[in-house]
Amino acid sequence: MANPFKGYMTVRQVMGEINARAASTVTRLIYDEDKPRPEGKRLAGTLIPGHGWMIQRKSVAEFIAEEAARPPGVGFPRGRDRSGQDDATKAAAKKPAKRAAKVAKPAKKARGG
Repeated sequence: MANPFKGYMTVRQVMGEINARAASTVTRLIYDEDKPRPEGKRLAGTLIPGHGWMIQRKSVAEFIAEEAARPPGVGFPRGRDRSGQDDATKAAAKKPAKRAAKVAKPAKKARGG
């Protein structure tokens, strides 16, 4: 019988291919291949209950090619782009500054009680 997962890789195998240090790096990028591709997800795969994700080899190859063509982004998570960052930065700048906290009650031990 032919192997039904010949064109697929496990999360651990993908971690080795893209030099990821954590499984969450891979699982954050996976989407169900039977559904439309959501924004920010780049690896097509299928979830097998009780076993985990099986990721298409061709989507991993496409991901590696895209990452190689992309300029290095220091300190930015793999597989994400900065397109949505401007909105978040503007929203953070519009928030009013937090008030200083009131003086906290001293600890019971310091109060002598």
